[in-house]
Amino acid sequence: MAIRPRSPERAPIASAAPERRLQLVGQPPERVYVRDGCGVVLVDRAPDARCSRSCRKRAEWSRVVAREATRKAARLAQVAELVRASADPARGLDEPFWCWRIRAALARGRTGEAADLWARAVELVRDRTIPTELALAADELGWAVPARWTR
Repeated sequence: MAIRPRSPERAPIASAAPERRLQLVGQPPERVYVRDGCGVVLVDRAPDARCSRSCRKRAEWSRVVAREATRKAARLAQVAELVRASADPARGLDEPFWCWRIRAALARGRTGEAADLWARAVELVRDRTIPTELALAADELGWAVPARWTR
């Protein structure tokens, strides 16, 4: 994202109408927090170099938090898609019962419960195989996948 001032004179850091002094080029701006006096306000631009270091750090941290939340949501959506793709009832005839319990917990959005079930399954099940989709979903969520269940 590129930000160009419309006029050469410098405006206050966080004015009531930042769109009057900024022209956005390219992508829409990220929403960040910028210090305005003793408070912090939300504006649709990155803080400029005149902001204090703590102000710039706070803005960068808000962008990092937003980026991580987006990554986590995308990862959970991908896992949900993997679970949905492997939810064919005919496939479950030769699978262990806990596979369906993990799939059901993930489908309901209960990742903590699914993680507990996965950890118990890894401890208890030694020589059985599991569906590839479930191993991929576990790997996407960052759960430990034993080497015997991977290729």
